[in-house]
Amino acid sequence: MKSWQKEAVGVEIFSKGARFVRLSFRKDKVELKDFGEKIFPKEPLDFQWLADELGRFLSGARVKITFLGQSSQSYRLGLPERILSAGEEQLKWELAQKVSSSSSEYDFFINSAGKEFFLGTAVRKEAFERVAVPFAQKGNFDLSFTSAGFALVNLFLSSSLPREDSAVLVNLGEDFTTLVVLDKGELTYVSEIAVPPGLSALPEGELASTQKILRESLLERFGIELSTLIHLLGFRATETGRIETVYLSGPGVTLGDLSASIGQMGGVQVGHLTPPVTFPEGETPERWVVATGLAMAALNEGNPSLQPGYSVLGAGL
Repeated sequence: MKSWQKEAVGVEIFSKGARFVRLSFRKDKVELKDFGEKIFPKEPLDFQWLADELGRFLSGARVKITFLGQSSQSYRLGLPERILSAGEEQLKWELAQKVSSSSSEYDFFINSAGKEFFLGTAVRKEAFERVAVPFAQKGNFDLSFTSAGFALVNLFLSSSLPREDSAVLVNLGEDFTTLVVLDKGELTYVSEIAVPPGLSALPEGELASTQKILRESLLERFGIELSTLIHLLGFRATETGRIETVYLSGPGVTLGDLSASIGQMGGVQVGHLTPPVTFPEGETPERWVVATGLAMAALNEGNPSLQPGYSVLGAGL
């Protein structure tokens, strides 16, 4: 009888620290065991300190960790089935061909594979060593690395949200916003863009200011309005040519009045993506979506009752 993973931890790293979520799987039920946030001391990006601080929370679990957006790139590659079934080394080679700079500067991880595509992450070797080595030295847990986009997809497909239509998952992190397009539950696009300057300083409910910052940042970054961007994502990444719903998550969901702004400016329905576990009263569940999605992915591995509909390939040490 196969022994399934019973404990898993997701760790989302950002420029000022990291947040983690630990889940357990008992009696066909996923439960929240622990969660928290660690902020770097005066020296930024001290990963040895972070590994020491998180060590006791990771013990005995399968652990998945994200990298900072600027040190990694995520790709969704469509390939013939014969190549997808050729093995992980072949997929890493395909991923290396997509990296704009020298592939020798990167380590490659295959996060998931479907029937027609795979999702992979390219991480700068310097960044990988800075993060991976301190955590690997802690031992006593199964460690692997993946992307925020993969965490969002995994959490969405593990939820009860409808998969029949096309949707954009938008996670507003401290440093980067992760965009994922799902068409009938199938990943068709993934990207990361810098958080618009000034958005993090807005108080909740500032509709006019939120719209102004979104409009100006999109015009500067893409040269188009939000409605045009959503239209283009629908045209290029969905069969119907249109996006039905945008689901928001991340610590930035409470800033300004994002739901109303995106709904009005983009002409779409807007909802929130939340974890499938209960957080204590007073917590913003959307804040913990990426870390929870990582932990869910770790639990999913080898557990058919939790599988979200695609295979997960190893990317560990």
